[in-house]
Amino acid sequence: MRRLASLVLSVLLLGALAGPVAAKGPAGMGAEHVPVGSYDFTITSDIGCEAFDVLVEDISGKITEITLGIDGRGNERGKTLYHVVTRYTRTDTGESITRPFHSIGHYLVRADGSLEVKALGDTLLWGPEPAELGLADGIWLVEGGKLSLLYSGDAIDITLHRGTTFDVCAALS
Repeated sequence: MRRLASLVLSVLLLGALAGPVAAKGPAGMGAEHVPVGSYDFTITSDIGCEAFDVLVEDISGKITEITLGIDGRGNERGKTLYHVVTRYTRTDTGESITRPFHSIGHYLVRADGSLEVKALGDTLLWGPEPAELGLADGIWLVEGGKLSLLYSGDAIDITLHRGTTFDVCAALS
C-alpha cells in the first residue's frame, strides 16, 4: 500500500520503490532518498490520452520517502517529498514537454486496506481520477494545489481545495 500512496503522489504516484540510500531512524521510522528515475512509468491510452501512450520520467531533482510508523490500530503513516523536473513523452512520436513537480504528500494506510492521501503542491491524475473533479478523461497535472484523496476498495473520493490544472494530453497533441 505504501507504493500505492507514492504512485498517487508522484509523477505519480510511479513504479517500484528503489533501495534506500539513507539509513533508517528509530524503530518504525526512517527516511529514504529515492534515486531519480525510480518512479518512471507509462500511462497507456486506455486510461490516459485517448490516442497515445505517455512515458512519465523524473529527469532531475530529489525524492524522499519518510515512514512515520504504525500506530496502535495498525495504520501506517508516512509522507513523500518531491522536488523534481518531470518529462512527459508521447511514445509514438517522441514529442515531449518538461514541467517542474513539487509536492508534499501525507498518507495513511489504514489496517482495513483503505488509503488516504493529502497532497500539497503538484499532483498527477489519470484513469478514473480526473472525472471525480469534473475534468475530461486524460492526464492532468494539478499545480500548486491542495488535494485530498480517499481510496477504499474500488471507490475513489477526491477533493481539490485549490490549484490550477494543466492538460498533459492537449500539450502533447
